[in-house]
Amino acid sequence: MYDATLRDDQLHLWIIFEFPMTASLLMAMTSATSLSPRQVHDIYETARQCVDTLISYANLNHGPIHWTLDSTHGDYSLFKGSEPAPFTKSNSSGLYCSSMDINGTLDEVMEHFRTDTTEKAQQLVHRVGRGAVDSVNLARLPPPCNSSIEDVIVKWNLGKNPFNGLARKRDMCVVECDYSFEVNGKRGWVRARHSIKVDSCPDLEATMGYIRMEDRGSGHVFIESDRAGCLHAFHINHMDLRGHPADLLAHVCIKNCCASLKDLDRFLRENRLSRGPWLDPRHYESHDAVDACSRCYSNFSLFRRKTNCQKCGQVVCSSCNQSWHVKLNNEVTKRHACTVCSLKPPPTAVKDADNRPSEFAWLSQSLVSQANTASASSYIEIAAGHDSRDGLYYVL
Repeated sequence: MYDATLRDDQLHLWIIFEFPMTASLLMAMTSATSLSPRQVHDIYETARQCVDTLISYANLNHGPIHWTLDSTHGDYSLFKGSEPAPFTKSNSSGLYCSSMDINGTLDEVMEHFRTDTTEKAQQLVHRVGRGAVDSVNLARLPPPCNSSIEDVIVKWNLGKNPFNGLARKRDMCVVECDYSFEVNGKRGWVRARHSIKVDSCPDLEATMGYIRMEDRGSGHVFIESDRAGCLHAFHINHMDLRGHPADLLAHVCIKNCCASLKDLDRFLRENRLSRGPWLDPRHYESHDAVDACSRCYSNFSLFRRKTNCQKCGQVVCSSCNQSWHVKLNNEVTKRHACTVCSLKPPPTAVKDADNRPSEFAWLSQSLVSQANTASASSYIEIAAGHDSRDGLYYVL
């Protein structure tokens, strides 16, 4: 909760929050942040420049950064970049960008990353897990005038590393913002963050042992692709871990942050499954008259047993009926649903407010019909990532 008012030459932002972590409680002791109009202007300018930088960095072939391929895994690619001026390359710094195509829409992505309250910020941190421990929203600034920048938030983040016990935790104070844009007729959206300094977020090394790292401009960039319901996704991380980490440690930590992009497709599927109703078991399709999986058409056997999708009730094999963590009645629980149901939006999302077909209309007409007619062998090849010529790769 905050109240933003201009009074004389100060912008007073009063924040009230509660958190269980010791460091968060320490941050809460400073319950007011006083920023001058000049400081607010500088924060807006930092946010704007960071947004522009990330969009240009996401242009891997013709942008300002020379990217070299570091590794690939299926559709996921990781690139290493040369740090541009005025940043100084050190053993503790690095610039990496991960990229892949994911199933989903910009609206789904924006909802997933919504962290306008500290509670939502912590929920996202705990869900993603990679490289993050805690997050506190210190202040939410009014959106700047005459700008598409949205949700300008000053926050404190606490990060972890893959070598807990060998290196101390890092924290940072950043400005985080969202920005919608259009490029070559395609809509895009950015979630950007950059380190800043504010009095209400002091260095905690002396009191908590956290090393204050520098975020030199990081975040996510999403751009609509030519195929409906598919996004080009990029996760850029440009950081200086500070302290005295070995070069290997610093790069492993930054790569680990980039790898969180691989989890996003699953999170979006779980979000879809969480919104729609689940079928009553009494209405499940009977196993008796079904000899093959309704998704991959493989015959059932000792090693390919019959199961019911808890969403649609159809009889599918255990390979096509995956386990998901979904939210039901505000509680996270495990449910099994087939891969096709994980792609479908809830029934209420089929049409928008103007009663026009939604951008998910392609699901029932294209993707699902193709999935139902695919041979078992081609379906397995697609699942292994060997075939993406007809778009079926993204079903699984």
